[in-house]
Amino acid sequence: MNYGAAVKAEICKEIPVILEHILFNERYHEAMIQNIKKIQKPYAAKEIISEISKCLNYKKEATTNQQSHD
Repeated sequence: MNYGAAVKAEICKEIPVILEHILFNERYHEAMIQNIKKIQKPYAAKEIISEISKCLNYKKEATTNQQSHD
């Protein structure tokens, strides 16, 4: 197992072992918390909304331009 911000079980039998490590191995648990903090993005929601807005504006402009050429 690595000390990333997420854990993936390759097979179902690994799930209990992984959960045990996360819940009861303090060093493993703390390492995961620290890694999550490193990649945390407090403004992620605003960035996502901005990107969606750009896409919607692009589609709206494309539709308007297509209608004006028809």
